Amino acid sequence: MITDSERATAQRNTKSLRRAVNLMCKDCVYDDHESGNWRQQTEGCTSLTCPLWNFRPVSHPRVE
Repeated sequence: MITDSERATAQRNTKSLRRAVNLMCKDCVYDDHESGNWRQQTEGCTSLTCPLWNFRPVSHPRVE
C-alpha cells in the first residue's frame, strides 16, 4: 500500500510517467506481510489483463 505522502508526491509530480506507474503497481500488489520488496512482488504480478502489466517495474539482468 502506498502512503498518503507518496500519493501526494505522485499527484504533484505528474511529469513522471514512470513514477506514476511504479506507484500504481506498488499500490496494487505490495503486501508488507509477504516476502520480497514491492519491486519483487510487482515482477511476480499475474494480472495480465491490467493495462499497465507490460510497463510494470521489472529487473533486467546485467549485461557484461
